Amino acid sequence: MIKTTSKGYIIAKGCYKFTIQGNQEGGLNNPIPYTVTTTRSKYTKRYQRYNLYKQYIRASFNYYTDLAIRHDYQLYTTGFTILECDIYFKNKAHGDGVNVYKAIEDSLFYNDKYMCGKYAIGYDLKNPRVECILTIL
Repeated sequence: MIKTTSKGYIIAKGCYKFTIQGNQEGGLNNPIPYTVTTTRSKYTKRYQRYNLYKQYIRASFNYYTDLAIRHDYQLYTTGFTILECDIYFKNKAHGDGVNVYKAIEDSLFYNDKYMCGKYAIGYDLKNPRVECILTIL
């Protein structure tokens, strides 16, 4: 059964489609890859930029779905979850696709132990983005 929300599409129960446009610094910038978090790194500009990107991902998810995730909370699932991403970079100067995928997992989920999925990489000079389909089983 296909349902439509006012801001996005629920493809099926537990399945959500959303798009992350660029990054928090502007819609025409490349997505930001995952950054390893240590106690010391929390005070660097690189980590702070990554943390703002995680909040931007949650805001994009909230915009396209009817699930409201506050900027300081994450989804918690006990079952398997599938995340499929099509990553479109602006140019060839970008992070690894797997690290962009991990950043999305890290921002949306408290525990990504049961996550699986795939990602594909493409290039779009005028519209860098990440198109995601999230299925919660």
